[in-house]
Amino acid sequence: MGAKSTGKDVRIGIMSTAVIATKVCKGMHLARGATPAAVASRDAGKAKAWARKHRVPVSYGSYEALLDDPEIDAVYIALPPSMHHEWTIKAAEHGKHVLCEKPIALDLKQAQEMVEACRQHRVQLMDGVFWVHHPRAIHLRKTLEKGSLGRLRRVTSSFTFCWEKMPLDNIRLKPELGGGSLGDLGWYCVRITHFAFGELPQRVFATARYVNKVDVSLS
Repeated sequence: MGAKSTGKDVRIGIMSTAVIATKVCKGMHLARGATPAAVASRDAGKAKAWARKHRVPVSYGSYEALLDDPEIDAVYIALPPSMHHEWTIKAAEHGKHVLCEKPIALDLKQAQEMVEACRQHRVQLMDGVFWVHHPRAIHLRKTLEKGSLGRLRRVTSSFTFCWEKMPLDNIRLKPELGGGSLGDLGWYCVRITHFAFGELPQRVFATARYVNKVDVSLS
């Protein structure tokens, strides 16, 4: 059974029942012009229970079934980073717009292939980050452009929490799923620097400490 159309709203299919998907689904219910129309999990029972709890009308026991639903306009990919490349390209091939959780890809090559697939199939690709669209960020952008603070010379930022207490089965500590502090937290620091300067760096260097083949701290 396909998702029910709700008029002009963008009908979004959610891939995953992860914690972040739960949070974003709440935002979809509050947003104007969009509605969470379906959810998919590899476990049909889990998807059904999640859909009932979070007021999503349709559930699927596979991601393929969600993409096959002609009533879905766009998908929100809340899967582990290692799965972003595959499912973004598949969604594009099905003509679905894509909102993909960060980090959008594991490396530059994957990101370029995702962008190219979405261009080829004429669908929108966005990374799932809210703060650059927040009124505070918009005000910051205008302030920097106005130059009232002087010439921007340096951006210093940090984002931390205690990784030492995380169990090894946490997705952030699994290298095969794209775990690591840079993609999970350092991403924000990289983004604010790029946001502030408005251009790409000429040179990048870093140092990191690893646990379980994953960077648990990086500077």
